Amino acid sequence: MLIKLIVVVPLFFFPGVLVRLLGAWIGQIYISGQLPATRLMSNTRALVLAHFGAAIAGFVSIRAYGAQPKVNAESLTQIDRYTRAATNFYNLNRWVIVCIDRLGALLSGSLAAYLVYIKRSSAGQAGFSINQAITFISHLLMAVRVTNNFEVQGNSLERIQEYIEINHFESSLYWYVGILEQELAYLCS
Repeated sequence: MLIKLIVVVPLFFFPGVLVRLLGAWIGQIYISGQLPATRLMSNTRALVLAHFGAAIAGFVSIRAYGAQPKVNAESLTQIDRYTRAATNFYNLNRWVIVCIDRLGALLSGSLAAYLVYIKRSSAGQAGFSINQAITFISHLLMAVRVTNNFEVQGNSLERIQEYIEINHFESSLYWYVGILEQELAYLCS
Protein backbone atom coordinates (compact mmCIF):
# COMPACT_ATOMS: atom_id res chain seq x y z
CA MET A 1 0.00 0.00 0.00
CA LEU A 2 2.78 2.40 0.88
CA ILE A 3 4.54 1.64 -2.43
CA LYS A 4 1.40 2.51 -4.42
CA LEU A 5 1.07 5.73 -2.46
CA ILE A 6 4.71 6.64 -3.06
CA VAL A 7 4.40 5.98 -6.81
CA VAL A 8 1.53 8.48 -7.05
CA VAL A 9 2.86 10.98 -4.49
CA PRO A 10 6.64 10.53 -4.01
CA LEU A 11 6.77 13.32 -1.44
CA PHE A 12 4.98 11.07 1.08
CA PHE A 13 7.79 8.53 1.33
CA PHE A 14 9.20 10.03 4.53
CA PRO A 15 5.83 10.62 6.26
CA GLY A 16 4.87 7.04 5.36
CA VAL A 17 8.05 5.65 6.85
CA LEU A 18 7.60 7.86 9.92
CA VAL A 19 4.04 6.60 10.40
CA ARG A 20 5.25 3.03 10.03
CA LEU A 21 7.96 3.55 12.67
CA LEU A 22 5.50 5.25 15.02
CA GLY A 23 3.07 2.37 14.49
CA ALA A 24 5.79 -0.14 15.38
CA TRP A 25 6.65 1.87 18.51
CA ILE A 26 2.98 2.01 19.55
CA GLY A 27 2.78 -1.73 18.91
CA GLN A 28 5.70 -2.39 21.24
CA ILE A 29 4.08 -0.34 24.00
CA TYR A 30 0.82 -2.17 23.41
CA ILE A 31 2.44 -5.61 23.57
CA SER A 32 4.35 -4.79 26.75
CA GLY A 33 1.11 -3.70 28.41
CA GLN A 34 -1.09 -6.41 26.94
CA LEU A 35 0.88 -9.43 28.21
CA PRO A 36 0.44 -8.64 31.94
CA ALA A 37 -3.17 -7.58 31.35
CA THR A 38 -3.92 -10.87 29.60
CA ARG A 39 -2.25 -12.86 32.36
CA LEU A 40 -4.14 -10.98 35.07
CA MET A 41 -7.45 -11.40 33.27
CA SER A 42 -6.98 -15.15 32.80
CA ASN A 43 -5.96 -15.59 36.45
CA THR A 44 -8.96 -13.67 37.77
CA ARG A 45 -11.29 -15.51 35.35
CA ALA A 46 -9.98 -18.82 36.70
CA LEU A 47 -10.77 -17.69 40.25
CA VAL A 48 -14.32 -16.73 39.29
CA LEU A 49 -14.92 -20.04 37.54
CA ALA A 50 -13.37 -22.04 40.40
CA HIS A 51 -15.54 -20.25 42.94
CA PHE A 52 -18.63 -20.78 40.83
CA GLY A 53 -17.83 -24.49 40.41
CA ALA A 54 -17.25 -24.90 44.14
CA ALA A 55 -20.50 -23.09 44.93
CA ILE A 56 -22.45 -25.33 42.55
CA ALA A 57 -20.79 -28.46 43.95
CA GLY A 58 -21.50 -27.39 47.52
CA PHE A 59 -24.94 -25.93 46.86
CA VAL A 60 -26.70 -28.23 49.33
CA SER A 61 -24.22 -27.51 52.13
CA ILE A 62 -24.33 -23.78 51.47
CA ARG A 63 -28.11 -23.74 51.81
CA ALA A 64 -28.10 -26.11 54.79
CA TYR A 65 -25.72 -23.92 56.80
CA GLY A 66 -27.20 -20.62 55.61
CA ALA A 67 -23.93 -19.45 54.06
CA GLN A 68 -25.56 -17.79 51.04
CA PRO A 69 -24.60 -14.23 52.05
CA LYS A 70 -20.95 -15.20 52.53
CA VAL A 71 -20.84 -17.07 49.20
CA ASN A 72 -22.58 -14.17 47.44
CA ALA A 73 -20.13 -11.66 48.92
CA GLU A 74 -17.16 -13.79 47.82
CA SER A 75 -18.69 -14.17 44.35
CA LEU A 76 -19.11 -10.42 44.02
CA THR A 77 -15.54 -9.85 45.17
CA GLN A 78 -14.17 -12.30 42.61
CA ILE A 79 -16.35 -10.89 39.83
CA ASP A 80 -15.26 -7.35 40.71
CA ARG A 81 -11.58 -8.35 40.44
CA TYR A 82 -12.24 -9.98 37.08
CA THR A 83 -14.18 -6.96 35.83
CA ARG A 84 -11.33 -4.61 36.74
CA ALA A 85 -8.80 -6.81 34.94
CA ALA A 86 -11.06 -7.19 31.89
CA THR A 87 -11.68 -3.44 31.75
CA ASN A 88 -7.94 -2.79 31.60
CA PHE A 89 -7.55 -5.46 28.92
CA TYR A 90 -10.24 -3.96 26.70
CA ASN A 91 -9.09 -0.40 27.33
CA LEU A 92 -5.63 -1.33 26.05
CA ASN A 93 -7.27 -2.58 22.85
CA ARG A 94 -9.17 0.68 22.53
CA TRP A 95 -6.00 2.68 23.19
CA VAL A 96 -4.05 1.06 20.36
CA ILE A 97 -6.97 1.52 17.96
CA VAL A 98 -7.24 5.21 18.83
CA CYS A 99 -3.48 5.77 18.50
CA ILE A 100 -3.24 4.06 15.12
CA ASP A 101 -6.37 5.84 13.89
CA ARG A 102 -4.86 9.19 14.90
CA LEU A 103 -1.77 8.37 12.88
CA GLY A 104 -4.00 7.44 9.97
CA ALA A 105 -6.02 10.63 10.25
CA LEU A 106 -2.82 12.67 10.36
CA LEU A 107 -1.37 10.93 7.31
CA SER A 108 -4.54 10.94 5.21
CA GLY A 109 -5.46 14.49 6.24
CA SER A 110 -2.08 15.87 5.36
CA LEU A 111 -2.11 13.89 2.10
CA ALA A 112 -5.55 15.25 1.22
CA ALA A 113 -4.46 18.82 1.99
CA TYR A 114 -1.34 18.38 -0.12
CA LEU A 115 -3.24 16.87 -3.06
CA VAL A 116 -6.04 19.46 -3.03
CA TYR A 117 -4.28 22.70 -2.13
CA ILE A 118 -0.66 22.29 -3.20
CA LYS A 119 -0.42 19.75 -6.03
CA ARG A 120 -3.93 20.34 -7.46
CA SER A 121 -4.25 16.74 -8.67
CA SER A 122 -7.31 15.19 -10.28
CA ALA A 123 -10.15 13.84 -8.18
CA GLY A 124 -9.42 10.24 -9.21
CA GLN A 125 -5.75 10.49 -8.31
CA ALA A 126 -6.53 12.19 -4.99
CA GLY A 127 -9.18 9.59 -4.13
CA PHE A 128 -6.83 6.73 -5.04
CA SER A 129 -4.01 8.20 -2.96
CA ILE A 130 -6.18 8.83 0.09
CA ASN A 131 -7.69 5.35 -0.20
CA GLN A 132 -4.20 3.83 -0.28
CA ALA A 133 -3.16 5.87 2.78
CA ILE A 134 -6.20 4.67 4.75
CA THR A 135 -5.61 1.08 3.64
CA PHE A 136 -1.98 1.38 4.72
CA ILE A 137 -3.06 2.48 8.20
CA SER A 138 -5.61 -0.33 8.51
CA HIS A 139 -2.91 -2.84 7.52
CA LEU A 140 -0.61 -1.29 10.12
CA LEU A 141 -3.26 -1.78 12.81
CA MET A 142 -3.84 -5.35 11.69
CA ALA A 143 -0.09 -6.05 11.81
CA VAL A 144 0.12 -4.70 15.36
CA ARG A 145 -2.82 -6.86 16.47
CA VAL A 146 -1.54 -10.02 14.75
CA THR A 147 1.92 -9.50 16.26
CA ASN A 148 0.36 -9.03 19.70
CA ASN A 149 -1.77 -12.14 19.32
CA PHE A 150 1.30 -14.12 18.28
CA GLU A 151 3.22 -12.83 21.31
CA VAL A 152 0.38 -13.70 23.71
CA GLN A 153 0.00 -17.20 22.25
CA GLY A 154 3.76 -17.72 22.52
CA ASN A 155 3.59 -16.69 26.17
CA SER A 156 0.80 -19.23 26.72
CA LEU A 157 2.94 -21.94 25.16
CA GLU A 158 5.80 -21.02 27.50
CA ARG A 159 3.47 -21.37 30.48
CA ILE A 160 2.30 -24.78 29.23
CA GLN A 161 5.92 -25.87 28.82
CA GLU A 162 6.68 -24.78 32.40
CA TYR A 163 3.68 -26.77 33.63
CA ILE A 164 4.84 -29.86 31.72
CA GLU A 165 8.25 -29.64 33.38
CA ILE A 166 6.76 -29.70 36.91
CA ASN A 167 7.38 -32.92 38.80
CA HIS A 168 3.77 -34.00 39.18
CA PHE A 169 4.58 -36.92 41.46
CA GLU A 170 5.98 -34.63 44.17
CA SER A 171 3.11 -32.15 43.95
CA SER A 172 0.48 -34.94 44.11
CA LEU A 173 2.37 -36.52 47.03
CA TYR A 174 2.23 -33.26 49.01
CA TRP A 175 -1.48 -33.00 48.25
CA TYR A 176 -2.08 -36.56 49.46
CA VAL A 177 -0.05 -36.00 52.65
CA GLY A 178 -2.08 -32.85 53.32
CA ILE A 179 -5.34 -34.79 53.05
CA LEU A 180 -4.01 -37.50 55.38
CA GLU A 181 -2.99 -34.86 57.93
CA GLN A 182 -6.47 -33.32 57.79
CA GLU A 183 -8.16 -36.70 58.25
CA LEU A 184 -5.84 -37.56 61.13
CA ALA A 185 -6.55 -34.22 62.83
CA TYR A 186 -10.29 -34.79 62.38
CA LEU A 187 -10.12 -38.34 63.81
CA CYS A 188 -8.00 -37.25 66.77
CA SER A 189 -10.33 -34.41 67.75
